[in-house]
Amino acid sequence: MAAPPEEPYTFTRVTNREPVELTVSFAEGVPVALDGVNLKLADLIQILNARAGATGFGRLDMVENRRVGIKSREVYECRAPSLSSRPTRI
Repeated sequence: MAAPPEEPYTFTRVTNREPVELTVSFAEGVPVALDGVNLKLADLIQILNARAGATGFGRLDMVENRRVGIKSREVYECRAPSLSSRPTRI
């Protein structure tokens, strides 16, 4: 299967091909700090989206079987929410 074109992606424009290391701190399952700096959740997500999106992290490319019997290929972007409390290399 061929890679999808870049046009569907608006948030994950690859501008950085080097690995990025981020440290996200969580309290009761909620992210509260990035690289040791406490941030409001909205600010943390905005920064994560920019830094992770620049590497292409958060792109989802899937083929689904539809109920009507056809296959559908769909691409999505989900940058910061793709990160978890488990170590993830982006």
